[in-house]
Amino acid sequence: MFDFSPFYGKMDLVFVDASHAYEAVLNDSLQAFKLISDTGIIVWDDYDPIHGLGVMRALAEIAMHKSVVWIKGTRFGVHEPGLKVKI
Repeated sequence: MFDFSPFYGKMDLVFVDASHAYEAVLNDSLQAFKLISDTGIIVWDDYDPIHGLGVMRALAEIAMHKSVVWIKGTRFGVHEPGLKVKI
């Protein structure tokens, strides 16, 4: 298993594109939030009902505590510090 800890708080961009299973998306997202810097951005792929019901469910749960927006016309969800709009 890869040790991400040397990169905690240092990434400006983390792109999450892996399993669409709810539990996996939550786990990957928790890692992503540890990795990003104070101004870092997280982008999730497959935020749409055709490809990623698990992604949608996990991001809806995350959006209860963190800012997450859908980029209109795409299949991407984004977290950027300071965003006020939620999915």
